[in-house]
Order: sequence, then C-alpha cells, then structure tokens
Amino acid sequence: MRILNLLPRLATPPVDGGAIGVYYPMKSISEMGHEVCTIAMVSNRHPQDLEMSRAYSECYTIEGKFPEPSFGTAFKNFFSRKPYNLTLRFAKPEFHVLIKKVARDAPKPDIIQLDWIYMAEYLKTIRQCFPGVPVVLRQHNAEHVIFRRLAENESNIFKRIYLFGQARKMYRYERRMMRKMDFYTTVTDTDLAIFKKMAPLVPGKTIQAGVHSDQFERPEAMPREKSFLILGSLSWAPYAQSVEWFLEKVWKKFSKDNPGVGLYIVGSNPPLAIQKWTGTMGVHVTGFVEDVLPLLHRCSAMVVPLLSGSGMRIKIVESMAASLPVISTNIGIEGIKAEKDIHALVADRPEHLREHMQGILKDASLHQHLVKNGKDLVKREYEWNSIASQFIDVYQSLIQKS
Repeated sequence: MRILNLLPRLATPPVDGGAIGVYYPMKSISEMGHEVCTIAMVSNRHPQDLEMSRAYSECYTIEGKFPEPSFGTAFKNFFSRKPYNLTLRFAKPEFHVLIKKVARDAPKPDIIQLDWIYMAEYLKTIRQCFPGVPVVLRQHNAEHVIFRRLAENESNIFKRIYLFGQARKMYRYERRMMRKMDFYTTVTDTDLAIFKKMAPLVPGKTIQAGVHSDQFERPEAMPREKSFLILGSLSWAPYAQSVEWFLEKVWKKFSKDNPGVGLYIVGSNPPLAIQKWTGTMGVHVTGFVEDVLPLLHRCSAMVVPLLSGSGMRIKIVESMAASLPVISTNIGIEGIKAEKDIHALVADRPEHLREHMQGILKDASLHQHLVKNGKDLVKREYEWNSIASQFIDVYQSLIQKS
C-alpha cells in the first residue's frame, strides 16, 4: 500500500504532541512494509529535521516561512471568511504547485491522509490530481473548540471578542471541509462526538496516540527530587495561557508554603510573561530541551494545567510510561482512558491542584499507586504498533470500497 501524507509542518523531530502523533504511526506503517510519501511545509517556528523524515518516507517540501502574528494581519482577517491561522500561515499557492509536481513525478497513492484541518485547503487540487483516491482527514484537535476555550479564558475584552469571532470562522470552515472528506479519524472520543454532529454523513473513528513504552523505562534506583514538571510547546496559545494561570493562581502560593520545591517549565518559545519567572520561587524556564527523559525520571510529578485546547495530551501518556505521576485539569486529561485517583490526580480549582501536589510530595503510597496504575494503562492501551495497525485497517477498508 502507498500512503500520501500531507502536513502543515514536518513531523520530525517528534518533540511535541502534534509531531509525535504523526511521526510514530507513519514510521510504524513504513516498518510494516508500506510506502509513505510526505508533502509538507518546513516550519520556521518549530524544530525541523528533513533527513529524519526521509528515513521512513519520500519527502517533498516547501519552506513554510510562517510570519509572526501582528495587529495588521489580525485586522485584515476581519474581512476574510477563513480563520486567521489558515490565511496567515497555511494557505500557500506554492503548495498547490508542489502537489501537482508530486502527481506528475511520483507513483499514484492508494490512500491520502491529511493531518490537521488546515490541509483541507488543498482538497480541490488533491481531487483533481488524484481522482478516485480516498482521502482521510486526521483531526488532532477540534480547532474551533480551542479558539472558543481560549476566548472563554481571555480577560482582555478586545482579544476575547476577536477569539470568539475566530471560533465561529473555524467552526464554519471545519464543518464545510469535513463534509467533503471520505473518512476522518480523531484522537479522542470527545472530538469524535463533536465532529459527528458537524459532518453526520462522513464516517469517522477514534484512533488515539501512544508511546513505545520501553523507551521511557525508569531505573528503579534513581532518586526523586522535590520538583514538578510542566511540559509542552509554549508557542501553542492554549498552553502558554494555561501556564501563566498556573504560575499566578497555583504556584505562587504553593511555593510560599513549600520552600525549596522546584518547578521546571519545558517547551519551545516561552513568552516573556513566563520567562520572567525564571530564578524566582524555584521556577526554571528551560525553553526547548533536546532530551526531556532525565526530567521525567527525577521529578515528583508532571502537572498539566490546561484550561483550553482539544485533542489528547500525549505527554501525559509518556509521563505514565516513565513512571511519573500526573496531576491534571479535566481538560488536560481529556481523551485519555485514565480514571481519576487511579491513573491520575485531577482538579480544576487552584486549591485542589495544590492539595494534589502536597499529596504527591508527602504520601509515598499514593505516588506508587499512581506510578503502577499509569504504567499498566500505557501498556494496555497506548503502544504505537497496535495504533498503527488501526490506521491500516481504515485505509484497507476505504480502498476496497473505492
């Protein structure tokens, strides 16, 4: 089988949830003996490794050259029907040209997978270049839900109004484009339920993200330190907003009550509002870290303070695989088959998050309870090879029908 995969950015290196959710399934599919061909933009806002992608896939790329948001581009988008992220970054005439080049020069694919709704912008060209080939959309998030939740948590009235407007545009765009697909997959059942209402005639299925759990195995004799870890791309607005909230509403008081306890904030492109905490109240803002495994192994727990967003936090599954307990908000744990107080500690209010953090530090039996149950859950539900097989099953069923 030959799979053509269209991406808004290369999935290599797999250092954030979005890249991980593309790289490992496609690499596993390639290792199963199938051919993978990638058409992608090379992002100037993320770490990118073209040679790593070429190790499992043919690759055709253009430079993304994604501009920074500005008041001017935001204002201009008022007059567009399409959402801001699409018009600012992902709608590129040269990408249409690249698709046509691949259609001329490369063997015809059996299936086409678009990762993220923004690649739906090229659906008309894809249909023209590859007639009769089934198209699957991989929805990593419900993008309109992210904008709506960002708006609900925004205190600036002007930004709030703008974000609600973007949520409406994104909803209309997602609904219109999803109805043109042959099939779609989601990462969570929550998102699947949302999309079933938006595109009721298009079949869909939840296929979650996962890990190679052996890569995260923790040495038993390794000591823990009294510290917490927040891990995720800080260039993603929902996460940056949530981390700022956590620092002000949760960590400030917790640190005063627990002097000497550390907090590592790891992720690319931390905004100045987060960087300013470095060196105060035990906070270490590291930016991007090449190998985060040592922190996963030595910290006391991972905190996922997400207030908005959609999809699945793959870092939670990686944390469990690394024997690191998880403390999360309800939105943070959304989409993961984790039971509260069995696989993770879950709370939304600042005082309850602080109570969970205290419990992790003081109750060794609670710590071990979460470690054991988390690892068992990962091995049972989230290994990559079984997840890749689910994609193959979807592809084969669509090819048989076409």
